[in-house]
Amino acid sequence: MRTHGLVERKSSRGLHTGILKLFFLFVFFITIYNLFFGQFNIFRTLELKKSLMEIESKKAQVEKENIKLEKLLNSIDTNPEYYREIFIREYMQLQKEEDKIILFYD
Repeated sequence: MRTHGLVERKSSRGLHTGILKLFFLFVFFITIYNLFFGQFNIFRTLELKKSLMEIESKKAQVEKENIKLEKLLNSIDTNPEYYREIFIREYMQLQKEEDKIILFYD
């Protein structure tokens, strides 16, 4: 009977190791599949990182522009008459009474 018990133990031990190997093989193939073909595969992740870098670059540009506009706003608040005159001359195309206008014809 002792030999019979050893045979059962060896066969059940072999069955457990076989199931364990099959499980790890399954996990390995699922991992490989997800790396290359899953929703967030390697290629998609690299594409997202590239997009993130572009967005951060645009964000930095917008922040610089925002700082520039804040400085302009502070300057306008401290000297409104100067900027009002610039606006009237450039955008509304008006001039002072003593200014002379010279027209050129093509």
